Amino acid sequence: MTSDMVDRATTLSAGFEAPVSRPRTSIGARRRTQRLVMPALRVLIEGHAHVTTDWSLGGLLVESYAGALRPGDDFSVPSVGPIDGPFIPVGIRGRVMRREGEALAAEFLELDGRAFDALEALMRRRRQYLASLAATARAVA
Repeated sequence: MTSDMVDRATTLSAGFEAPVSRPRTSIGARRRTQRLVMPALRVLIEGHAHVTTDWSLGGLLVESYAGALRPGDDFSVPSVGPIDGPFIPVGIRGRVMRREGEALAAEFLELDGRAFDALEALMRRRRQYLASLAATARAVA
């Protein structure tokens, strides 16, 4: 499944919560794919944990980013996780698309298999599978 395939109809039919209508910063209005608002995602960027405003398999929006990344910068996301659960080591390479104040919009350039599995499990709210991924990651580390 690609981020282009995650649209409102698919989200509703697959049991995902549809993104809520709410005022957004202008940075969010320019994205190309429909993103999930829930479940919230925590990501590790430049050694700091951030909670996404919305996300998909194609990218994310963080409205409270205070780091040094600027549009065009590539970065890595070494860990992701649910807001109320453990981080899972992953391999995501991203690129900053827009930056306005503390808002940062990024696209994912590469997702390794564990990243894809973790994000898909979060989308589908497969808690047991997420716990299994986290346990495996701890055992390997």
